[in-house]
Amino acid sequence: MPKRVDGNSGKVVEALRQIGAEWIPTSGDPSIGFDGLTLWRGRSLITEIKDGNKPPSARKLTVNELKRQRQCEARGVPYLILLSAEHAIEVLGQFR
Repeated sequence: MPKRVDGNSGKVVEALRQIGAEWIPTSGDPSIGFDGLTLWRGRSLITEIKDGNKPPSARKLTVNELKRQRQCEARGVPYLILLSAEHAIEVLGQFR
């Protein structure tokens, strides 16, 4: 069963591309636990997109997303959760 994507995903991906990042979607398989890889300044960043306009209860990570987030964090690998186009630009700006 394909994973559903948040309504703002297109705008977030467009913003990533406008600042020079590459986007590799993985949302076709929900078992992966994230929406895609963001390639940015020599890094491959695991990225989940949530709709920041929704209440926090509607933005909760799924079981697979939580599992992947914990796996990444245990190994010092960032697991980005982007809430809007503006948030995406702000978060990627932290990676210099």
